[in-house]
Amino acid sequence: MEVDVTFKRKNQNSAIAEATALFEQFLETERPLFAREVAGIRYWHFIRFYVLEEIHLAKKWIEKSSRGQQASFFEKIGIGFELIKNSLSHRIALDDKQADVLILNSANKISRDGRFVDPYTDLWLSDFSAPYTIWENPALWRHPKHGASADLFYLDSLHVRALVCRAISKKFDKPMQHEAARLVDFAKPFGVELSHNRIFRLINMVVSLHAAAADYIKRQLQKKRVKLIVLVNHYDPLKMLITTIAKSLEIYVVELQHGTMGRYHIAYNFKITHELVGLPHEIFTFGRFWNETTRVFQNGVRLTAVGSPFYEQKIQNMTDIQPHSKIRVLFLSQETIGRQLAEMAAALSKKLGPDLYEVVYKLHPREYHSWRLNYPKEFADANLQIQTNADLYKLLNQCDVHVGVYSTTIMESLAFGKPLILFKTFGVHHFADLIASGRALLAETVDEMVHAIQHPTKFNSDSKDITYFWETNSKEKLLRRLQEILHDR
Repeated sequence: MEVDVTFKRKNQNSAIAEATALFEQFLETERPLFAREVAGIRYWHFIRFYVLEEIHLAKKWIEKSSRGQQASFFEKIGIGFELIKNSLSHRIALDDKQADVLILNSANKISRDGRFVDPYTDLWLSDFSAPYTIWENPALWRHPKHGASADLFYLDSLHVRALVCRAISKKFDKPMQHEAARLVDFAKPFGVELSHNRIFRLINMVVSLHAAAADYIKRQLQKKRVKLIVLVNHYDPLKMLITTIAKSLEIYVVELQHGTMGRYHIAYNFKITHELVGLPHEIFTFGRFWNETTRVFQNGVRLTAVGSPFYEQKIQNMTDIQPHSKIRVLFLSQETIGRQLAEMAAALSKKLGPDLYEVVYKLHPREYHSWRLNYPKEFADANLQIQTNADLYKLLNQCDVHVGVYSTTIMESLAFGKPLILFKTFGVHHFADLIASGRALLAETVDEMVHAIQHPTKFNSDSKDITYFWETNSKEKLLRRLQEILHDR
């Protein structure tokens, strides 16, 4: 079946406006939930990100991510084996080294020079003088292969503890069922009926993590005499638990920005203004743009613009653009809205034709193995260059126009000075400030997309200096601030 090149969606305009209104309504109506308890645990802050995601899924604004997809029986067997193996060979109980700093890094690594690296920590850790160890959470229950490291330990054993606790303890099932029913009712004014079982499992996850791991984590932190924790993605429930315990021990917690923040990211925006124990003390942001568009400072969190050492190095090492005869249009996919972007890319490729244009489609890493199943047939049949493991920054440099929705890569593309088009679908509201500044154009239909590509003079490239979005001398600023924090401990 041929893709409709006019690309009209039912109620798409109203859906985007509805998304921002729903977000503000969510922040307002969730206020009483922060005081709700099960087993003495205030669970809401730990699961609010996932509850909002469930609402978006129920409204069919986004697609289920690989994190939320049900694993097959054989995949579960493999995951179980990996969990047990890592729980024994790399468990944090083996970490008996006293260290001033604990790094809770990201398991979402990228391949570089034949090995996997953490783009948020590895580059500056090589110049970090304080003693540290690394605890790593699994990504989709797995870890990338690392080189040998005496300072790397996995958090898998804590998940195993929680799973066992969840399986054998039914003590708090009744109050958890009651709270799940309350949250299902909470979501009804948003026009959705959430799964009671799904919400129950989220609450159970938090209660089980606390029961199985809280005391253990506290003993480990005390044994290591940690003064500072640097983490990626504070709103992961286990990392939030570690942050909560760290604060009770007067350990300072810093988060490294890893993606979009802004006024519409649920993890960084609240209508309540008091401090929350699951939040870090400080967030190192990419640039002042995020400091000015994120409301988490109202909760006592310090926002410090330091930049990104990895991003800065990639930009500095960028080679000259290779000559090419056609205009290259680069689509930056995202897992939760990938199908919509794929439909637009296929329709645009057909509309532009192959004589003057090349349409390049960069898949999200979590789509590498699933896009053939999830994407429409028209996408596979279209005249597209589908990229998987290609160097993202090289693609950004070599292509003439960038197209996306709300990926962090949208912000990375700014340094290349290329025309930037945001596809008007769910999530584009995250970059409303970018659009208002004149840094990006908005397009909903294929015809609008073609017009934006063919009339790039409308872009206001002077609206803000690039350092507003990406601080320079980032490694030096990051290391200096960490040393200041340690000096004060």
